[in-house]
Amino acid sequence: MSRSVTEGAGYFLHIARELLGLVREKLFGGGGSPEACEAVLRWAAEQDLPPGAARVLDVPARVASLRGRRTAHALRTSDGRHFVLLKSTGGWKGNFEGTLCADGPLAPGEFVGEHDPRPYISVGDASPWQELYVRRRIDERHFEVYFDLN
Repeated sequence: MSRSVTEGAGYFLHIARELLGLVREKLFGGGGSPEACEAVLRWAAEQDLPPGAARVLDVPARVASLRGRRTAHALRTSDGRHFVLLKSTGGWKGNFEGTLCADGPLAPGEFVGEHDPRPYISVGDASPWQELYVRRRIDERHFEVYFDLN
């Protein structure tokens, strides 16, 4: 194969990877894909948060590929379940978008107004775990969420 064909193929693969990255970021938000959220969730569960505790954790690069922020909001509920929120964007009045994942299905009453125009998730007792509006339900444990103070 000639050098120009090899270089052209390499350039094409580079462009394809960039485009796929942009599509993935648009679909899953910059905070992280469900796979990245899942990796952070497994790591966060190893951090021995006491039941009922919420923390902002610095995520090591080896744990997951995250764009921008290298932090995660982690919660361990009083019944021992773990949640992770990867914020992708922050805005005016503390508004944000991100990816939420849990190590099990939501408990009854945590997914509020599932069939309403603006369903939301509330777990834990403090911000940012209250009124996480659901932009998209990926599956029973993964959600694209946003917080909008209006």
